[in-house]
Amino acid sequence: NAADAFVQIKQRLGGHFVVNMGGRYDWKERRSGKTVTELSPRFAVIYNHRRFNLKASYSHSFVDAPYFYRSNNLDVEYGSEDLEPEQLNSLQLSFLSDGKLLKGLFIDAGIYYNVADNVILFDFTRSLAYNAAKKKFLGFEFLSRYTAGRFSSELNMTVQKLLSGE
Repeated sequence: NAADAFVQIKQRLGGHFVVNMGGRYDWKERRSGKTVTELSPRFAVIYNHRRFNLKASYSHSFVDAPYFYRSNNLDVEYGSEDLEPEQLNSLQLSFLSDGKLLKGLFIDAGIYYNVADNVILFDFTRSLAYNAAKKKFLGFEFLSRYTAGRFSSELNMTVQKLLSGE
């Protein structure tokens, strides 16, 4: 059994700014009867210009351990019902151009800092999955598209740098 709910509020502040706040609540009952609950907040401040927008945002999210790691009927133990959900906290700064800043050029770029906790690792020597890792990383994403008449081109690039890992 599982249930979730999401709420979001947007509010304009003056002519160019928008504040966007939201949250998601998840409730999940596992096969054993153990329940997993999680509140995942989101917050963003957006600056809208007629040719581009800038967005600073924070979000928290999670992913529950896969069913196969928690419950299976194989002779090999893969994990346990006690595996916790993986957590991710993310700070992002994004830029989006709609093709009017430079005629025909659309740009979507962002830089982010992520902290992943309770990351599930799989130990192949013992055939066991467990919550054991924490990772911090910095990333940059860039997507551009240029169109001129019948000609178009796209470029997509992602770079990530692991800052620390336990």
